[in-house]
Amino acid sequence: MLLIVFVLTLTAFLFYIAVGVSGFGPIDDHQLVRTVMRGLWFSGYISPAQGRFIPFTAQEYNVASYFISPTAQLFHYISGIKVLLCSALLFRCLTFTKASRFLVAALWCTVILSIGFGNAAVRLQIGEINALLFLLIFVCSVQSLHSHATNFKANYSVLAIAVLAIGMAFMYKEVLFVIALAYSLSELWRNFRQNTGKYLAPSLLFLIATTYVLGYFIWRSMHVVETSYLAAHATDFSTVLGYFSINDPFLIFIILPVTAIRSFQYILRPHEQTYYDSLLIAGSAYVTTFLIMGMYNTYYLLPAYAVSACGLAGVWKSLKGRNLGFKFLLIPIIFFSLNNAPKALSDMLFLKSVANNHHKFVAYISSWIQKNPRKDSSPRRIVFSGVIPGGEVPLSMAVFLESAHLKKSSFKIIAAERVDGPRRMQGESELEDYKKRIGDLVVSNPYRSRHTAPPLISPSYNVIYSSDSDRSLPKMTLNNWILLHLKHKGELSQLGFSRRRYTGYTAALITRENHLPVTNARPIAKPSYFIESIDLPQKLKRGREIHKKFVVRNTGNEIWIADGSLLNKNYVHLSYLWLHPSGNVALQGNRFSLPEPLLPGDQAMVSVVLNVPDAVGTYFLFISPVQDGVQWFYSKTDKTGIKIDVY
Repeated sequence: MLLIVFVLTLTAFLFYIAVGVSGFGPIDDHQLVRTVMRGLWFSGYISPAQGRFIPFTAQEYNVASYFISPTAQLFHYISGIKVLLCSALLFRCLTFTKASRFLVAALWCTVILSIGFGNAAVRLQIGEINALLFLLIFVCSVQSLHSHATNFKANYSVLAIAVLAIGMAFMYKEVLFVIALAYSLSELWRNFRQNTGKYLAPSLLFLIATTYVLGYFIWRSMHVVETSYLAAHATDFSTVLGYFSINDPFLIFIILPVTAIRSFQYILRPHEQTYYDSLLIAGSAYVTTFLIMGMYNTYYLLPAYAVSACGLAGVWKSLKGRNLGFKFLLIPIIFFSLNNAPKALSDMLFLKSVANNHHKFVAYISSWIQKNPRKDSSPRRIVFSGVIPGGEVPLSMAVFLESAHLKKSSFKIIAAERVDGPRRMQGESELEDYKKRIGDLVVSNPYRSRHTAPPLISPSYNVIYSSDSDRSLPKMTLNNWILLHLKHKGELSQLGFSRRRYTGYTAALITRENHLPVTNARPIAKPSYFIESIDLPQKLKRGREIHKKFVVRNTGNEIWIADGSLLNKNYVHLSYLWLHPSGNVALQGNRFSLPEPLLPGDQAMVSVVLNVPDAVGTYFLFISPVQDGVQWFYSKTDKTGIKIDVY
């Protein structure tokens, strides 16, 4: 009873996250916006030029939209239903093996809390969760076929369900034929060696799989493959193995070795092989195929969990305690499950927050552009900082803005990957075709190719929109959390807060062009500054790392030149010094760049990482601009500093 309550509670929690998404995400979902949301039929992912054939990618949304007006929330409720079905079917398959409650709970959590399941449960067009669902139906059918309670007449009905389920799974992922082939060949070999005479089911499954493979290659040979999807995304074996070892350790470190050991055992003792061993072989074959192809994504191996977890539970039970080595597997299974759970939860919350923020951002920006047309009637330029041209993010945004009834002629999307962080909003771009103009909208978003912080405060732009909730849990395993806690001596909440993932959108309107030559960095004769918002406790723990934001104002009459580079002298940065009461320097901080040159009277907000000295004692902290190669500004404007006791 306790196990059922646990499963129901966790399933309800995941369902709550899935149905809590109210909008479309920027990745893939634009395909639904341009088809289903416009009353058109979504045809699936059929691309002869790339050799892709996945016709059932989003057919459930087509069907639902035929009866109910299509909305993003409707589609996410469908995702929530998939979560419920996968959870229930997996629990049924595992309990059917009559394995111990601890093993059932551990394996169920391993699948449901895997990173792949977390990704697929929230994203709308990830066919792997549909494949997982149909494979679980297949496993249920296989278990029923081998149950003594199933009569002869019912066997044909169950066999039909099994064949239909595996055939439907093919429509969501081409590589799934590997599972069918591996399972059917293993079962044919097992029945031959055990002389059972039960060849109908595996033979039919083998026929279905080979027919699909043959049909697929005939279809592919009829078209010119311009750029193979496999060739475009494949990498070397060792790299992919490393990725999957981190993302799917259960499959790499448990299923593959167990399958190898069991294969050796029943080669010597044929009577010990069961159909659960065939499920293990099928899962291992699927994993091995992706390793050989060199293809990785967080959810690619999700279908393998269906057959692998159930196969392992069945094999474990069939041994009946005769193999003590298998009992020790429970420890790494529980560890892998618990270790990856925070990472999977982080991905779910990240994707949920991104989709909801994206939905609000599109609505606001489309309305703002309509209300604020350019005086010369030229299109408003929307610049995505940190985004490489040709990617999905700018393409997606154009589709969403048009779906929000914004005329295509009223805006222009520009992807501008920046040179470095401080240039992300104002400086020169790596792209020669983008030059900053007054009136540009510069957008920070969650899918930047390099990490850049959202805009803070700077004189040459005005933030017109910023997401209300733009952070989610850090993407860390349980092991990462524990090591972080031990390393930083209990400052876990502060450290976790600083490592949260950015999920929001910020749009800044360029209000001033920066024509100041960065080469004209003369020494400042009379520096004068003022820093707002210095809020630090009088006592700090030694060795601590503190993340703060400070607003610095140029109160002098000279220009502070800043371009973010430390390669040239005389540029102004914000930094800090820890001094002993004697005046000797105890610790000098790193340089933190100003977002742009500051004219007299300008102010900017700068993110600073303060490192507290390791030695206990009383210090004076000076937070001050510094002109590299010239001077610290505090020496002429600040006489005391901030007195802080380090313990």
